[in-house]
Amino acid sequence: GMVYAGSYDNAVYALDAESGREEWTYRTNGRIETSQTVANDAVYATSAGGNIYSINASSGEENWVYETEFGGLTAPTISGNGPPVRPTVFVQDRLGNLYAVNAGLGGLRWKVSTEQASHEAVVTPAVVESTVIFGNSSGTYGVSIESNDIDWSADSEMTSAPIISDGDMYYGSGSDLLAADAG
Repeated sequence: GMVYAGSYDNAVYALDAESGREEWTYRTNGRIETSQTVANDAVYATSAGGNIYSINASSGEENWVYETEFGGLTAPTISGNGPPVRPTVFVQDRLGNLYAVNAGLGGLRWKVSTEQASHEAVVTPAVVESTVIFGNSSGTYGVSIESNDIDWSADSEMTSAPIISDGDMYYGSGSDLLAADAG
C-alpha cells in the first residue's frame, strides 16, 4: 500500500507503506496545509496557493488542477457515485465560498457564496446524501448538491468539521459541542 502526505515544502509525496521509500513527488503552487483525500485512484489535495489538485495515485502524474479565487482552502471532500450525486470534490475557502468541482475532469460544477468571510479557520465540508454541510465562524450551512441552493443555515459558528452518525450531525461551535438533524 501507499501513504500520501502533503508538506510545507509545496509538495505531495507518495511513500511505500512497508519500506517508507518515496514512490513519487508532485510539486504544487503552495504549502499543503490540510489532509489529502484518496478516491477513484486519485489523490486530491489543496494548496495554500488556492489550487485544488487531482493527482494519479499510482504514477503521481497530474490529472487536473482547478484554480480558486482565494487561498485558505479546506481539505477536499469527495462525494460518492450514482444518483443524485456524481463524483464531486467539495472545498471551502475563507471568503465563504463552497466549490463543487468535477472529480474526474476538474471543471467547476458550481460555486456557492455565503458572503460571510471568515478570517479564522474554515472546516472541511461533509456530504450527507444530496446535501453538503459546511461552515465557518460566521455560520453553518446545508447546500443541495443538485440545485446548489442553500437549503438551510444556522447562526451557530462551525469550528470543527461535522461528524455524521445515524442522520445526526455533531460539530464544534466555539467551546460547545452541538448536535442537529443532518437532513
